[in-house]
Amino acid sequence: MSLAKSRLDREGERILGYLARKGGQAPRKRVLTSGAIKGNSDRYDKVLEQLTREGKIICEAATPNKSTWIYMLPECDNLVSNIEKAVRLSEMEKKIADIRSIAPKILCQLLGINYLPKDDVVVKKVTITPATAKILLRFNTQNRPIRQTNLDFLIRSIKNGEWIMTGNAIAFNELGELIDGQHRLMAIIETNTPVTTLLAVGLDKGAFKTTDLGFKRGAHDIAALMGYKRYVAVGCAASLLYNYNNNSLKYVCKKASNTEIERILADNKGLAYSAKIGAGLHRIVAPGVATFCHYVCSQLDRDMADFFFEKLKVGTELSLKSPILLLRNKLIINRARRAVLPRHEIIALIFKAWNYFRKGKMVSVLQWRSEEPFPRAN
Repeated sequence: MSLAKSRLDREGERILGYLARKGGQAPRKRVLTSGAIKGNSDRYDKVLEQLTREGKIICEAATPNKSTWIYMLPECDNLVSNIEKAVRLSEMEKKIADIRSIAPKILCQLLGINYLPKDDVVVKKVTITPATAKILLRFNTQNRPIRQTNLDFLIRSIKNGEWIMTGNAIAFNELGELIDGQHRLMAIIETNTPVTTLLAVGLDKGAFKTTDLGFKRGAHDIAALMGYKRYVAVGCAASLLYNYNNNSLKYVCKKASNTEIERILADNKGLAYSAKIGAGLHRIVAPGVATFCHYVCSQLDRDMADFFFEKLKVGTELSLKSPILLLRNKLIINRARRAVLPRHEIIALIFKAWNYFRKGKMVSVLQWRSEEPFPRAN
């Protein structure tokens, strides 16, 4: 392969990547100002012509003005093949009325039907590609603000191959507006991975108000299904253990998927025993937190962990400088003040006290500052 050919291929890949990020199509003027490749308009024309000849893109030159020519990926062209070519996605962004006029047509293409039945709902299993997801997000006119934790959770699930289609469809109302599924569509784009899901079209325009009002299955539900008796505390401990193992306990905890929680519960059966210990500490610390902390410490020395948490519960025969007594006093005061300390700070104090105890060290003060690294039991 010649150097010139190699360079054309590399530049072509950059333009294809740019088009994919833009929903599968863009006018020539946007492509030229994208910075996808280095060079003037002649250089861009050379690369675009090659991509067109190879069938990697489609050039629609229906207008005399060259700057408005549309370059699109073949998938995008197939999606809108029966839609009026004069209507562009860039025009759809101007008004909701534009979206309402074209959204049903694109949705019909996805569903494989000629028109959307009036006063009816159509649901079908479809595969949403990243390019299609970008187009569908153009119809997102009244959705809730993006929740980054939810988006990160979905991205991780898709990357880990844990995506499973459920009855929760990506939903559009009777006007063609997206009312449920924006986080899933964004995750498909971010991971650049096609996903098979249900697509529902034709819901009442007021359906958005009642979307996502139900309770989602949490870690405690998984623990209950797996036969744990103290499933609330065990589920909480499993979530904390996931974050502890991923060094994300400080400040904002990541949400583990149900598959990840199930794996943790299967691999850490000792949480059932720790939950018994944690239940006895409910007057001074939340059982889920106590379960998690006891389990982590018991992995280092179970007998010592049992002794530490028993003394923390009863508070007897402890010297004034015992880290266990200092910890107990802090937790009692915190409970009396209706839990002023955030959960991650309570865990940090427990682990610091545990580390002092294991080293046989007496202390006058027990504290953890937010600028310190988050302590790990050792």
